Amino acid sequence: MNASSTDGAATLKRIGLSLPPSGTIEYARYLPGMDDGAWLQLTMTAADWTSFLDGIVRKAPRPPEFLEEANPLLGPRQDGWNPEAVKGLKTGQVAWGVNQSEGLNIGFAPADGGKVRVLLFWHQT
Repeated sequence: MNASSTDGAATLKRIGLSLPPSGTIEYARYLPGMDDGAWLQLTMTAADWTSFLDGIVRKAPRPPEFLEEANPLLGPRQDGWNPEAVKGLKTGQVAWGVNQSEGLNIGFAPADGGKVRVLLFWHQT
């Protein structure tokens, strides 16, 4: 399902992040359950990507290592979510949340207009 920016912004807030000033939410899906999950696709300027990533690194116990081989961590194609179609994608993973009991998988790739496309898959464990 494609969600509005309001839904995406609420999902970002739920997982402890906020949309940068230049950010646009292209896709958002939240799956509640015993272990909640969320998938988001954003675009933003390169400067905002740097700040966004710095915010993640400050909250994580260690910075992510971005590799093309880690792209499957973003999950399979489903309901409009298709990380396999994103050219130049590199993905990393960090422990997240209270006691690092959640996972945050972060992918990024160049986007049109000199922007950066950011894919997030967050999940509880």
